[in-house]
Amino acid sequence: MNKSIDKIAVVGGGSAGWLCAAYLARHFQSIQAGAVQISLIESEDIGTIGVGEATIPSLRTTLKFLDIREEVFMQATSATFKQAIRFDDWLHLPTENNRSSFYHTFQKPINANGESIAAYWILSREKHGKNYVDYATTQGRVCEAGLGPFMSGFRQHTKSLAYAYHLDAGKFATLLKEIGKQCGVVHRIGHVTNAVMDDDGYIEHLEVKDQEILEADLFIDCTGFAAYLIEKKLGSRFLDQSSVLFCDHAVTIQIPHENPNAPIRPFTTSTAKANGWIWDIGLDKRKGIGYVYSSKYTDESEAQRVLMKYAGPAGQDQSPRTLPMRVGYREKPWVKNCIAIGLSAGFIEPLESTGIHQVEISLNRIAKVFSRRGDLEYMAQQFNRNMTEWFELTFDFIKLHYCLGRRTDSDFWIDNRNPKTIPDRLSQQLKMWRTRPTNRLDLRQMRPTFGESSYHQVLFGLDFVPDLTGEDFIYPFKNLAGSQSSRITDQLKRELAILPDHRDLITSIYASATNGLRTSMER
Repeated sequence: MNKSIDKIAVVGGGSAGWLCAAYLARHFQSIQAGAVQISLIESEDIGTIGVGEATIPSLRTTLKFLDIREEVFMQATSATFKQAIRFDDWLHLPTENNRSSFYHTFQKPINANGESIAAYWILSREKHGKNYVDYATTQGRVCEAGLGPFMSGFRQHTKSLAYAYHLDAGKFATLLKEIGKQCGVVHRIGHVTNAVMDDDGYIEHLEVKDQEILEADLFIDCTGFAAYLIEKKLGSRFLDQSSVLFCDHAVTIQIPHENPNAPIRPFTTSTAKANGWIWDIGLDKRKGIGYVYSSKYTDESEAQRVLMKYAGPAGQDQSPRTLPMRVGYREKPWVKNCIAIGLSAGFIEPLESTGIHQVEISLNRIAKVFSRRGDLEYMAQQFNRNMTEWFELTFDFIKLHYCLGRRTDSDFWIDNRNPKTIPDRLSQQLKMWRTRPTNRLDLRQMRPTFGESSYHQVLFGLDFVPDLTGEDFIYPFKNLAGSQSSRITDQLKRELAILPDHRDLITSIYASATNGLRTSMER
């Protein structure tokens, strides 16, 4: 169907809805006369779900696109820096004298003549004795030292380490709302009671309680797990993935720091437990803690007990909040003239902080396939194909964390290693990766969210290391790799000497924030 797209309506607010509206308004320059108009309608009695407050580095690009200065964003959202995820106790059940821990960092690893350094780490690891992250980057050690990703002085700093953010999701939605309105988004408060369809099955308009109808040419469904438009009105099938990723609930609390100057970890901590895992995220004035668990293997009461034990005395006065999670993705997130984005399109448990990123990926794909007067059905086919591939790849990567450990303390972990719960495509790759390291050709997307470095860090962190016995002759840059790793050691010494304490850096950034919201980030 060819139809001029002159009006786009985003249905639903929160961080997903307002990120969509602000991004599209910026992309289409909606503030200009004759441009595509963007409106957002939200019900005032529905709040943000937000099961996590961690992001990945792609958000920096999105903030720059939205023309938001970094220090303003950070102050407005109580944001701190995230340089990595540290995975504690994922490899085996911890004992008093034996705990496992590894980092998945954002820093690009060193290379050997343009090739991955992974094979050279494997071939020489008995000699150098370093884990992969410390061999290939400085970021794990920087995180352990509690340092920020760049020098104080903000705009005057030298090249930074790669980073993302921890943030307050509610405050982020508020900031995005202000930016969206400045970009031309028309904001309506109201409760959508019905979507009226035309004879061809397209949405003609929305009926709003006690208000006039809302007309548009294209509708963005940001109604969360309710998926009011894409599922209830257009019948797009939800592909449940709970047989692959078991965690379907999270119980959460927020606890204040012990004192205003308490250290803030510059990374997310993920601690494995008997039936799931606990996130630990530090903002400027508080920590967010949540136990992500499977209701098949434990119940809410026991989950709360595990969480409160982890929180210790600081959490005793807090009331845990339980959030159900619908794990899976939409078979067709774009149907007719409706696109599902955010929770309505799918949800991957928050182990690798993909929630906001999924919205970013969707918007990026829309921007690439969209034509104002193009064929909606063809655009939908392209979009759906790309999003299906992204979901499949991301589910595989998350499953990787669960199926390689050696914990035997619960059926949860034992069942996660059951081959029947591992997607066939991932099973085939794991067989391949027993004899060689992962490389970019194994990943179907040209620029996947999690590239070969991410796979190396997780696989090697879980002691899944290919056997390269007798194959060192096909890796000719051993001396170069060794010298590159030696440079990492020298670089680490410099960084440990000059990088500031994370909290000190956050304090200086907040102080530098100004009132203007639409000023470019200076990087």
